[in-house]
Amino acid sequence: MKPWLYAYQLWSVVSGDFKCSTRPNEITDDYTTKDELWAERAEKASGWIYLMVEQRIHLTGIDDDPVKMWTKLE
Repeated sequence: MKPWLYAYQLWSVVSGDFKCSTRPNEITDDYTTKDELWAERAEKASGWIYLMVEQRIHLTGIDDDPVKMWTKLE
């Protein structure tokens, strides 16, 4: 699964290297763009991990967080 996530540029989200930005006092276009990119990739990664796992009971309650999902599966 890890190579697949690499191929679709989702591994940086799953590994925790690409994190959601901290909300600044003044919202800028740069923050909004990065935040939207992170959210999009996190949703894709969570969805793909969920679909690839046969015993989804292990992902109950964490199926919206790709980092937690990966850590649990490791």
